[in-house]
Amino acid sequence: MVAVKHMPAEVRAALLARAADMPAYLPTPPVGGPALAARRIAIVTTAGLHVRGDRYFEAGRGDFRVIPGDVDAGELVMSQTSTTFDRSGFQEDVNVVFPLDRLREMRDEGVVGSLADRHFAFIGSATEAEAIRPHAAEVGRALLADGVTGVVILPVCPSCTRGAAALGHFIEAAGVPTVGVSLVREHTAVIRPPRALFVPFELGRPLGVPGDAAFQKRVLARLLDLLARGDGPILEDYDETPPFLADDVSPWACPIPLPAAPARGALADAVRLEMSLLTPWWEDARRRRGRTTVGMAGLPIGDIAELLFSVAADPAAARPPAGVTLAHALRYGVDDLKAFYQEAALARPGPVAGLRMADWLYGETALGRLLLSLHAPLAGHADAAVREFGSIRLVPTHQRHRLPPLDRAGPQARTDPRRGCDETETG
Repeated sequence: MVAVKHMPAEVRAALLARAADMPAYLPTPPVGGPALAARRIAIVTTAGLHVRGDRYFEAGRGDFRVIPGDVDAGELVMSQTSTTFDRSGFQEDVNVVFPLDRLREMRDEGVVGSLADRHFAFIGSATEAEAIRPHAAEVGRALLADGVTGVVILPVCPSCTRGAAALGHFIEAAGVPTVGVSLVREHTAVIRPPRALFVPFELGRPLGVPGDAAFQKRVLARLLDLLARGDGPILEDYDETPPFLADDVSPWACPIPLPAAPARGALADAVRLEMSLLTPWWEDARRRRGRTTVGMAGLPIGDIAELLFSVAADPAAARPPAGVTLAHALRYGVDDLKAFYQEAALARPGPVAGLRMADWLYGETALGRLLLSLHAPLAGHADAAVREFGSIRLVPTHQRHRLPPLDRAGPQARTDPRRGCDETETG
């Protein structure tokens, strides 16, 4: 939800320092192909996307999911969660992450020749080279069998960027031309995939601007043009900045009037009131978009809130619903609550910077106050998985300045900022 350049200085410095840890590859010989207007294009994403009802991704497996070429956007789910990006861009417009509609338009306009029957998805935290190598080779063979002559590889986070660059090597080595987005230039520069385009956008939005088809197609056109290049490895920069990220842009304000959040007491009642006020807006947004990203936890949204209230009252005594662990219920439940708030706030369309959305949620809502208040007790929980969630995942790095100083110096100090987005695994 923030561009790398807008990360807190210490987190950004630690992330960029990880360039020294990146795997280095010998140059992969670039594969040629026909003119762009005759190419058959496929998408490979490292955003943890899959069709609703398919298996969630699991940490460390490196496997992939198949996304049919005729998939409806409303059936796509992002089961990846992270502290470095949120799903607000994906919530507003699938195409900012997975631009299938834009490519369909470019096919109909004659810019590209055709689209693949199948596209493929990996998850960022499981895209380290050795984990994905055999799976990437399988994807490469499938792409060849489908006659694909160009693959666009799209990440959403720092570890996704590393995985996307590695996938560029592996798929190109299988005989299919590739081009990928880079969200962390310094990492891509070390891995040196055959072709890459660095974009200065917010994490979670590799095509830049949700809801702006023209902007997204300009980014895609620049990517696709690189497929003709045979002088790799290539790493070029995209210079256009989304208008809503400009320094002089007017500040965004949530269109839904919510009462001021209490400092600490009565947070449960305040969150219940907020949810009742947001529900009509969320339902309107769901009707307008024809989909929702709420539902990862598999629990009613009200039950998730009540679980958080019970955790706030007594973390040791809180019990999750039958069949799931407390850590799982908290991780996906919190993400669902945040998605519910964000989708409601985005009921009136218009581009919003992800950082501004996060500032609203954590700085202006009772839910944000509740999440901040849970940081310390969950970071000290007896269950190791709950401790990890509380200390690393609950409060994004760019919102930790809102924590009390003792909390920032306690659990946060046990978090290695170099991990960046490496904690995005699911399961």
